This record gives sequence, C-alpha cells and structure tokens, in this order.
Amino acid sequence: MYNAFLRHEQDFKQWVDAGFPDINPLSRDFLEHLRREDAPRKLWRHQLESVYRTVYSYELLQMKNDLLNIVTGGGKTAIIGAIISWLKVCHEIHKFLILCPNTIVRDRLEDDFADGKVFREFEFLPTGTEHYKNELGLHILETGASPQGILENGIVLGNIHQLYQSN
Repeated sequence: MYNAFLRHEQDFKQWVDAGFPDINPLSRDFLEHLRREDAPRKLWRHQLESVYRTVYSYELLQMKNDLLNIVTGGGKTAIIGAIISWLKVCHEIHKFLILCPNTIVRDRLEDDFADGKVFREFEFLPTGTEHYKNELGLHILETGASPQGILENGIVLGNIHQLYQSN
C-alpha cells in the first residue's frame, strides 16, 4: 500500500517532540488529555501515534480523507473511538459512518460502541465534554429497519456489503 505520509515523517516527529504546535488549541488539549497519566485505560504507543498522525494530517497538512492501515489486533476500535471523540470535541463533527468488511467485525464494533462503552472505558471525552457521549449513540444499519435511527444517533455502523446494489 502506498504511504502518502512518508514524506512528512521527519516534520511529524519534530511536531510531536515540540508538543503539537500550530494546531487548534482544543486539539492540543485533547492530545494532552489522551496522554495523561491518570487515564483509566491508556492507549498503546502505536494507537496514540495513529491519533497524532490523523490530527497532524487533518490540521496541518489539510488532508481530510485519511486512511489508517492497522494490523489485526492493533486496537482499531480504540483508535476509532479516540478519533471520533477528537472530531466531535474539536471540530464539531456530529455524524460518523463506520463501514465494516464483514458482519464479524461489525458485531465486535457494535459491542464496543453500544452505550458509549469505548468512550467510557478510555475516558476519551475530556472534562466538560462528557455530555457528548449522549450524542454519540449507535445505530446499526439493518435490512428493513427504519432510517430514523440514522437521524437520532451520532454513529451509524454497517457492513460494506449493505451498500452494494443487489439483484
């Protein structure tokens, strides 16, 4: 897979070492929140770096359509939860669509995002923004289900095959 970020590696590392300069102050505070020592459940180093890269790409490089390539077992759910929290808190993005490659992955994500579980366990939402968890309800795309859930919830979870045209 082509790595579009490779040419930015050195600048990125300097940016992290310098404490995240030249970004939205809310984003800087959010990144510091993720790194705090008193977190009930901490992100692994590579998970934190994935979030840093996403913030760097989005805010400094103006790359709004990022794709993270994370190995199986790499903690994608926590990364997704952290990035959703950041976009909600720092950029006022209110709707998120998560498409899965199969129903097994969808079912796992459903367990982790139902009732804001991933947001609670990691305490991704900084003090004063915990109420956003109420706006990040989960709607599962299901055949024949009412679309009302899409309007009422912040996260829509589906299987990529649901979007394919059928006979």
